[in-house]
Amino acid sequence: MRIDPNGIAAAVAAVEYLGADTLLDTRLGGDSFVVRLAGRTAAEAGDTVRLAWDAADVHWFDEASGRRIEGT
Repeated sequence: MRIDPNGIAAAVAAVEYLGADTLLDTRLGGDSFVVRLAGRTAAEAGDTVRLAWDAADVHWFDEASGRRIEGT
């Protein structure tokens, strides 16, 4: 995941700086989504950020079994 001006809007609920990385606790619609970013970010709780990702980096999992769905 990365912050990208052309990405999907997400509301920042909390920011946790861990030294090498920052965790952004965001809300996409009604769902909680945690994003790990390298280094620090200027985002703060209450901000809206835009998130994007490379399709080649996506992994899908079966909700019932928790197993990765191959070929996606």
